[in-house]
Formats: sequence, structure tokens, C-alpha cells
Amino acid sequence: MIKHILTIIWNEKRMNSWIVIELTLIFTILWFCSDYLLTMGKKYSEPRGFDISHTYNVKLDTLSSGKNQQIKGMTKDEIFALILKRIKANPSVENVCVSVSATPYTGSFMSIGYKVDSVADKSIWTKRVTPEFFDVFRIRLEKDKGFTQMKGTITNGVLLGKENEETFLDIPIDKIDSISNNNKYKILGFVNPVKRSEYNDYSSIVYQLQKAEEMGDYKDVSIRVKPEADNPDFAEKFVKEMREQLNISPYFLVKITSLDKSRENYMGWMGFSNGLKSTFSVTSFLLINIFLGIIGTFWLRTQSRRGEIALRMALGSSKKKVRQTYILEAIVLLFIASILGVILSVNILATGALNNIGLPMVEGDSLKDLSLIQLLTDYLLTFGMLTVVTVLAVWYPSQKASRVHPAVVLREE
Repeated sequence: MIKHILTIIWNEKRMNSWIVIELTLIFTILWFCSDYLLTMGKKYSEPRGFDISHTYNVKLDTLSSGKNQQIKGMTKDEIFALILKRIKANPSVENVCVSVSATPYTGSFMSIGYKVDSVADKSIWTKRVTPEFFDVFRIRLEKDKGFTQMKGTITNGVLLGKENEETFLDIPIDKIDSISNNNKYKILGFVNPVKRSEYNDYSSIVYQLQKAEEMGDYKDVSIRVKPEADNPDFAEKFVKEMREQLNISPYFLVKITSLDKSRENYMGWMGFSNGLKSTFSVTSFLLINIFLGIIGTFWLRTQSRRGEIALRMALGSSKKKVRQTYILEAIVLLFIASILGVILSVNILATGALNNIGLPMVEGDSLKDLSLIQLLTDYLLTFGMLTVVTVLAVWYPSQKASRVHPAVVLREE
């Protein structure tokens, strides 16, 4: 049967060559779309490592002079500590923390060089946080080396965030004894792996544990609200209730923002939302395009081969066999195109051409980053989608071909 199909394809090689070229190009583009959507879907399904539900960022600013209440005899740090105390005393607030370059979905990022066990400096994602940060964002302490015991009196301590369950910077966590830069830090434990967002990979992180007064002026205040107190009007209500209490010179309350809203803005800013939308659009367009192209091509082929079909049916071919021949012919053409498409896709990846044409790309997506299993999965997914579309497109022309009346057609011929 296959040999017969290949003979038919060869005899119609001029028309089939255009179909194969079209299928090859569409397979190649759809292969990259499938890889992008599959990889992003896999990343999205992984835990982020933190929880932003019922959390808000409290925006405070400073002014040199003004009408805010002033408390004589208090330093700026003492005033800030009082503000934190008043925020935490709010009956709706479960916990409050202070951080620098650590709040999720704010876009702030800090990287510092460290020596791990006296190994050469490595630049590592760093977050400066108060100990309450892990309670506010539900980051789990997975290996305690003194953090719980020293939580109230942290000095020069760090928690390390793993990039997976077993390693930090590809070093087994059991073998890490020290980490240092200008200072030597005491490792107080390891926390669960954390991403920057659901579409990023896990990274090694150094959490420098500090007091709020050690963080300077550019610090973030984050709160976790009790679930029963959180509602769409909470931010407005909080500002109304707390503005007067928190406006202590030189500080004043600007606003509070839900981290769900910050996440929405961050995703748009980083291009994740647009990348997914554009990839879905391209994929849908290609599937519709190939559907219309195949149905049109095989419709014309049915008209041009009516005599051949009638002769086959007159010699004993059933309607079912005629339909199967059409469908199998389309699938064989698709298979040939898929092999050419894989060769083209691999060469595009090897040359890094996608980086220069502005298509949505998965972080680190190059030939050396793709495993054989991922390549095979991308192929099967792409081939499967195109097979379904191809069979649907060929079905009507094959039905029309199987309804040819041999006597009428042969008389016309």
C-alpha cells in the first residue's frame, strides 16, 4: 500500500513538490511554536517557590519637610520601626517584612559576587530581607542550621535558596560550609527553590538576613493580610485607616498595591503575555492556513483524477479504499515534509538565527540546551497537530472522490 502511495506521489511530483514545500515551512514554524508553548507550559506547572496571595506592597516615601506629624527625640530608623509596628498592629495584617531587591514581581534585581567554600567569585542573585520575609511569602525552610534559634538576633547570617532539591550552584548542599565576599557569612539554613516568575528557571539565591535599619532608604515594605480581611476594597480601606498613623515625618504613605496586580504588570513588562499571545496567534493562523491549503489542493486533485478514480472503482476498489488512499497520501506527504522540517529546524537552532529576528524565545533555548526527549516531544506534538488538521482537510475531498459514479465518469472521459 505504501509503495503504491509513493508511486502516486511521484507521478504527481510537480504538484506534490509545492505541497511538501508548504508543509515543510509550516512544520518548521509550528515546531518552534510547539517548543515554546510546551516549555512555557512546563515551567508554568512548576511551583514558583513563593505565594503572593493576600500580599501587598506598602509604598512609603520621604520628604525633607512638610505638614506630617513629627516625633522629637526619635531617629529616622526609630521612626521607621514605629511605622512597621503600627502596620503590624492593624487587625487585618498577619505579618510584615522589609526587603531590598526581593519583593516578587517588582522587577528589582541584585547580583553580588561571592566565594563559596573559597572557590573563585561567582555572581549570585542576592536578596536583602528581614526574617519575616519567609513568612510573608510562604517560603519554606527546608534545612535549618540555626535560623530558627537565631531569628530574633540575626547578625551576618544568610539563608541559601537552592536551584533544585539537592544543590546550590551545582554544589551538593551538604558540602557547602561557608560563603563570603567582603564579609564572611554564617549559613543558617536552606530554603526551597524559588523562581523570579513562573516562566523562569529556578536560581540559586543568597538571602542576606538584616534588620530594617540596616537597609538604607530604598527598601520595600510587604504585608500579608489575613484571608478573611482581604477583599477588592482592602487597599483603599487600608490607606484611609492608616494614612494618618503612618505619615510621620520624614515618611508618608503613598499607596499599597496588591502583588497580584504587580504580577500582571510584570508579565506584560517582561513580554511573557505578548509572547504567549503572539505564539498562539501564529499557531492558529498556520493551522487554518494548512487546512485551507490542503482542502483546496486535494479538491482540485479530485477533479483532475476523476477518470483514474472511476477506473479503480470499476476494477473493484471500494469507496472505503479510495478514502483511505487519499488520507494516506496526505499523511505520507506530511511525513516527508516533517523530516525536512526537522533538518531545517535543527540547523536554525544551531546557527542561533532565531535570536536575530525577534520571535518569542524560551530562556536559554538553543540546540545545546535541548535534550533528545524534548526534541522528540516537539516533533510528535507538531506532527500530531498537523496530522489531525491534514486528515480533517482531506476528509471532504476523499468523500467526494469516493462518491464518483464509474459509469458516468468513464462515459464522459
